[in-house]
Parts: sequence; C-alpha cells; structure tokens
Amino acid sequence: MPRIPLLVLCFIPFVLMAMGPRKPETTLNRTQAIQAIQAAALFLQLAKDEKQVDLLLVVKTANPRLDEEIQAIASTFSGISKTLDSLDIDGKPLADWPTGLPAAEVAARATIKEATAKHLITVKGRAFDLALISTQESALAYSLALINLLKSQSESPVPAAELKNWEPVIQAHLDRLRQLQVEVPAARP
Repeated sequence: MPRIPLLVLCFIPFVLMAMGPRKPETTLNRTQAIQAIQAAALFLQLAKDEKQVDLLLVVKTANPRLDEEIQAIASTFSGISKTLDSLDIDGKPLADWPTGLPAAEVAARATIKEATAKHLITVKGRAFDLALISTQESALAYSLALINLLKSQSESPVPAAELKNWEPVIQAHLDRLRQLQVEVPAARP
C-alpha cells in the first residue's frame, strides 16, 4: 500500500510539465511585451522631438558643419518618426500607447526640455554650438539605448530590420557630433 502514493508522487512533475506553461510565464511574457511597447512609445516621442531640432537653426546660427549635421539628424529622425507612427499594436497606433513613465517623470522631463530650449535660445557663438552638441549627444545616446533595449526584447513592436538599419546611422551622427565637439572651440569665438 505505501508504494502507490510514492508512485503517484513520482508522476506529479511529469503531469505538471504536460499541462504546459504556468501563469507566471504568461504574465512575464505580457510584461515584457508591455515594456517593449513602452520603449517604442518613448522612442517615438524622442523621434518626434529630434525631427524638429533643425527648427532651432531658423532663429540661431551654428557652425556650418554643425548646422549640416543638425539638418542630417532632423532628416534621419523624420524617417524614424514616420516608421514608428505607422506602427499599429493591438489595433491602436503606437502614438496612443502610454510610455509608462510616472507623472512626476513626465513633468520633470517637460521642465528640463523647457529649460534647455530657453538656454539654447539665449546663448551665442561657441557656447551655443557646444550646448547644442551636448543636447544632441544626450538625445542620440538615449535613442541608441532605446534601440538596444528594443533589439533585446523578443516582443518588440518595432521590426528588427528597422532597428538594425537605424542603429549605425544614429551612431554615425553621434560620432560626428563628438568630433565637432573637439573642433568647435578652435573654430568659433
């Protein structure tokens, strides 16, 4: 008699494996999918901001090489923005998905963005060039971090081929800005 319960206990793991994945794994997959959507939504917001960075050059004058690079960055992000805007996830455009940021973070980002814009409008010459380079370096580094995050997500809503295409282009912009950062102080008063 004691052998039957022991035998039954031995088969329990096999029965559980045959039943398929447990709820925690399903929840984990859904959580990862939501995180990927939120990362894509953040990337879309960044792309929309970056595609307009060249508008600053309507009222400000930058070093000619910096001006050219800013125009190229705006063009790159215009294309990225169009692609991201066209994504439809679960019947809803990506732009309608929340970023998952807490309200305090959203408010802090808005304040920083406003202060940065005000600073860029008020500085001139070399100080303007260096401030613009600094803000663009931050934005490009952030976009590369989001791309890498999206590439690592199996549930990424952004096509892997697009991420693979965008990464070297954005990295090249970042490298050129870093080179300009070295050259600008000597080239402009």
